[in-house]
Amino acid sequence: MSEILASTKSQHPVALITGAGRGIGRAIALELATAGFSLCLVARSGEQLKETRSLTGHPPGKDVFEIDKRGDKIVLRGNTGVAIGSALYYYLTEYCHCQVTWNGTNLHLPASLPQPASKIRKTSPYDYRYYLNYCTFNYSMSWWDWPRWEKEIDWMALHGINMPLAITGEEYTWYIVYKEMGFSDQDLQAFRGGK
Repeated sequence: MSEILASTKSQHPVALITGAGRGIGRAIALELATAGFSLCLVARSGEQLKETRSLTGHPPGKDVFEIDKRGDKIVLRGNTGVAIGSALYYYLTEYCHCQVTWNGTNLHLPASLPQPASKIRKTSPYDYRYYLNYCTFNYSMSWWDWPRWEKEIDWMALHGINMPLAITGEEYTWYIVYKEMGFSDQDLQAFRGGK
């Protein structure tokens, strides 16, 4: 399990590896696992992610997080970056009475962070937690700037979303598939959107 301490020092270094499903990302994951790092792995394909987890000794399965204490520090652990985000949000809501919502944010933390009486461990009952729909992409998100996207990405991580709808570039994929099926550019002109 990956671990994040509420401190800058940790006995076990943690690495967040994007693109861990194949190629250089997978090679880096394997090297760091061998070197004793705890890993947070991110990949585009669930199957590739499971394979990399297996190769690094991080077996596939449901997301799980733990909240614990070490001395006066709060310790968050999880088998994925999203699981650690979920641990943080669970701690913030259940112990600090804070919220991060679409309508506002209450992050008025107590002066002294409350510690759990004992270790808390939560396992998601689902492999994938899907979020968004096509209408949201077209009606709302086309007008977002980067700070608004950052807010949404943070909200998804805190709320355990590990499979958001991602349609950016989808028309190019359709174009390639239809070209491979023998359609000409002229055939596709009337079909493609955005004209």
